[in-house]
Amino acid sequence: DKSVALANLAVIMARTGDRVIVVDGDLRRPRQHEIFGVSNEQGLSTWLESGNDGVAPLQQTDVENLSVLPSGPLPGNPVAVLSSKQLSAKLEALRDEADFILCDAPPVLAVTDAALWAHKVDGVLLIVNAGSTKRDAAQRAQTVLQKVQAHLVGAVLLNAEKDTAMSGWAQA
Repeated sequence: DKSVALANLAVIMARTGDRVIVVDGDLRRPRQHEIFGVSNEQGLSTWLESGNDGVAPLQQTDVENLSVLPSGPLPGNPVAVLSSKQLSAKLEALRDEADFILCDAPPVLAVTDAALWAHKVDGVLLIVNAGSTKRDAAQRAQTVLQKVQAHLVGAVLLNAEKDTAMSGWAQA
């Protein structure tokens, strides 16, 4: 799924020597704390509530150069939390801590949260599941991202059959 794909990308980047922070911005179904085996008592939600003086509750992982900012306790209204001006300021503050910050957001078509994230980050990587994502749904997701002026840097195709994936490379 998207969360595992993001975690794998983060691990690969960290192993090449880049300082990486994974931010679990899915305030509805967070997974990064489970994937990396860290506590979710403190995280993005508590950090945003702490005001300007709060330090990011980053947690180290077993992977060198890789930290996680879990979601924290789930807020009653994720859209309100993600719409706050605090989020942009807090993300900006993290820039000094890492070479790359990867944000795990909810699915684009499920809720408006993903569009809010897309507007606050430098680039968006669209995750498409070959086993379940319909072509029109992927195109609608791309349209939503374009409407919020997201910088779509690419797409990742998950669960593609080997023969299908390889033929796609030959045609590209």
